[in-house]
Amino acid sequence: MLFPLFAILYAIAVGYVVAGLLAALHRVVFSLPEASLDVATEISGGMAPGRPASPMIVLHFTTFADKAWSLFVCTFAGPYLLIRYGTWLWRSRRIGGNALAACLAIGVLWSFLSGVVLVELAAYCGLLS
Repeated sequence: MLFPLFAILYAIAVGYVVAGLLAALHRVVFSLPEASLDVATEISGGMAPGRPASPMIVLHFTTFADKAWSLFVCTFAGPYLLIRYGTWLWRSRRIGGNALAACLAIGVLWSFLSGVVLVELAAYCGLLS
């Protein structure tokens, strides 16, 4: 009776963990600095010159490989980025609670869908029995 619920939670967890790992890998591969999520610093106007005022994702579209990687990152790291930026925007008072709830709901649904794809791919490759 609880198996379907655990399967859903497992797919959500797999999708979100892979999204976070992929976003971190993208930041490392392209040597991107860790963007600050410190809302108090930005609201008080204490941002250093040249430093981004918001968390960011930088995508590259110069070569075919860059385009393919950017599409892959957007597809599978999207839930992590959506939830991270949604909470950042809510804490900086740029969006309301309803918009945050929408970001969280879409992020969880996206994590579930990408988690299902990844679990099915792992099962197809024989990594799961």
